[in-house]
Amino acid sequence: MLRDRPARQHEPTTSPAPADNHRKTAMTQLPPRRDRGAAAVEMAIVLPVLVAMLFGIIDYGRIFNAEIQLSQATREGVRLASLGYPLSDVKARTKAAASGIAFGAELADSEIAVTACPPTVTATSVAQVQATYLFSSALGWTKNLSQKAVMRCAG
Repeated sequence: MLRDRPARQHEPTTSPAPADNHRKTAMTQLPPRRDRGAAAVEMAIVLPVLVAMLFGIIDYGRIFNAEIQLSQATREGVRLASLGYPLSDVKARTKAAASGIAFGAELADSEIAVTACPPTVTATSVAQVQATYLFSSALGWTKNLSQKAVMRCAG
């Protein structure tokens, strides 16, 4: 029965052209397999540098804060020294003013040097307080901070 049909000639079939929005371009194709891990490798190389920079920025802020606190502490101490307070009170006030976030430990008495006003105050008499502190960063390096404050003695 199939032979009763006339033989068909093979006509070339043409498929309709794909619409413009379905065309694949080089931008939408996946990268070749050999490039698939490149982003992970690049991140593994760059990430430690970025993290070190971030901690460096944070440590710079902490050391700047410590320098400001140490300066304020010496000013507090020299104010008391210029008014004739005892050395123990001057050191206690300096240590109290230096306590804070930037300092890991309290200042020791040996880190605070006080030059008190002389018993006979003249126009050129001054009191001095100098404080030093060894700052330790989160990255492991240390820096010796030192501040000195001078004030004329009140008589």
